[in-house]
Amino acid sequence: MVRSHGRRGGARKLDGLETSLSDAVKVDTDSFSVGHNYMMVPDPDSSNIYVIDSHGDVVAGGPSAVGVTDATDFGELLEHTVNTVAASSSTSIYLSPPSVYTIKSQADLNYAFAIYGPGRNRINIKHGAAIENNDAIVSTNPSGNIFRMDGLKFDGKGGPGRPNRWFNFDGMAELLLTNVEMRTVNTAGLEAANIASPNYFTNCWFIDGGGLTLDTGSEVSIMGCDFRGETVSLSNIDNLIVRGNVNPTWSVTNCTYETGEVPKHVTGSRSRGTWYQNQGPWPIEVNIDARADSSGTDVRLVPDVNSSESSNPAGERRLASAPDASDVIGITFTVQPGDYYKLRDLGGSWSINRWVEQEICL
Repeated sequence: MVRSHGRRGGARKLDGLETSLSDAVKVDTDSFSVGHNYMMVPDPDSSNIYVIDSHGDVVAGGPSAVGVTDATDFGELLEHTVNTVAASSSTSIYLSPPSVYTIKSQADLNYAFAIYGPGRNRINIKHGAAIENNDAIVSTNPSGNIFRMDGLKFDGKGGPGRPNRWFNFDGMAELLLTNVEMRTVNTAGLEAANIASPNYFTNCWFIDGGGLTLDTGSEVSIMGCDFRGETVSLSNIDNLIVRGNVNPTWSVTNCTYETGEVPKHVTGSRSRGTWYQNQGPWPIEVNIDARADSSGTDVRLVPDVNSSESSNPAGERRLASAPDASDVIGITFTVQPGDYYKLRDLGGSWSINRWVEQEICL
């Protein structure tokens, strides 16, 4: 039963709302012993959202909004709960399924918080008119806090235009996102800068304009995410780890790598007839395109791959008597960790058009 303590007007029953923390969503109730934990539960007889603490007491929302002007606004309730009800403490918010929550006003969250749902297909978070061409959830003065999120869907379809971003953070300490879908926006699903601690994105979806933009200076792990061709823009990251992602468009600047499938364009530092070594812990796939410099030239691509700097051809591609100066031919081969590789210099009037190396994560 949902009830209210005397300090908020006496115990009372909310008609039509028969729920509790354990009934509203299946979570490990032991987690409620740490920090401040709340459940958001929509009233089935109205569009009001109730914020309930771990004792089942209403702390915001509904007819007694308690400092909230619109009890139907998920954005205002989220900001109020994180910044006022549980200010300066780690706040966990569990969303009751199945339901649609609407962010009507921007939420500026400046303390450590977590949002948990029962799965991205059971919780759908939409936006109102004030969020069109605007950011939905931001953090403008976070003082180094942690943001966690799991099992949610943020969907800009069917709303009044698109949000600009679902999330725009500056200065958060750590971002931990698992099983979260962010779609149908103008700029990015999530953008973050100056994030000092490791950041993990696991099994997330960035769809329909909802790319990922990070400029953090810290470790970033992107695992098993689906980008549907959206741009992943990464800058100034000390340790980048990426594996098993689906169809990303990478834009990477000034990053160092541990392991991952981000392709490295090394055309400017490669030449034919020179040996190179794969010094990383993973095999790499090497893709080379060559362009004929004049018509009638013979373009032959023969790479050597060996455990030492000695000949061992790994294939051959040949374009005999190229009819046009712009004709391009390519070859792909794999180099194991520690092995050496070279593109033979067999003469001819041609040049390297593109040389890309990509780690194969096993």
